[in-house]
Amino acid sequence: MAIEILTDKDFELLIKMLTHDLEKLITITSRVLKRLIEGSLTLENPRHRSLVESSFYAMERSKRMIADLNDTIANRKLNVSIKPCNIAELMDKVADNFAPMAQNENISFEKNIVHKEIITHTDQVYTHKIDTDHELLTRIIENYLYNAISHTDAGGLIRMTVEIGTEGEYAVSVQNSGSTIPEDALERIFNAGVQLNLRQKRYWRGSGLGLAFCKMAADAIGAEVGAVNLDENRGVVFYCRN
Repeated sequence: MAIEILTDKDFELLIKMLTHDLEKLITITSRVLKRLIEGSLTLENPRHRSLVESSFYAMERSKRMIADLNDTIANRKLNVSIKPCNIAELMDKVADNFAPMAQNENISFEKNIVHKEIITHTDQVYTHKIDTDHELLTRIIENYLYNAISHTDAGGLIRMTVEIGTEGEYAVSVQNSGSTIPEDALERIFNAGVQLNLRQKRYWRGSGLGLAFCKMAADAIGAEVGAVNLDENRGVVFYCRN
């Protein structure tokens, strides 16, 4: 399965989306390596080591993204591979590799994975797997998480919640304690044009291309993305659910 890119404009936009995600990971990793070279990080410190390990994970992800980018450029399409996936394990790995990045910015990070277990007649317990493209789902949630860092001040909180049902249904959300988004823009925040406008008005700190890619990826895997403000200006929750 693949998303065919029919027009030059759409192709150019997709390439910008893919390079935007790649640039984000490289930038974060570069900051960590700079601190390591300067001596402000040491591998003897467990917290510092976990940060370096997360940066290594980010670079491995970058290599995979470069391969995807080259494939997209060569074939003018975005490949989609739907197959069974243990979403609890996948999101647990994403959260654990992100946590040191948040801590490095003096931001608290919480993860909460809730899933209903299936108990068979032999009393064996299984976690229900979902059908998705694990790479695209990972990129959606990573976009949410790294955006949350950009919009959360030091001392703030990022919370990732994963809810999994027994029939293949799931919902993954990322909450940040930063500024809210104007209500009239919430339904359109995944549109690149709206995001750029919000950035000019200082409601948004990024290019918005990451969220535009999230919408494309979600459509490809049969999921829905969205955002809601928390009450009393306590932040925003971004979600992906099927």
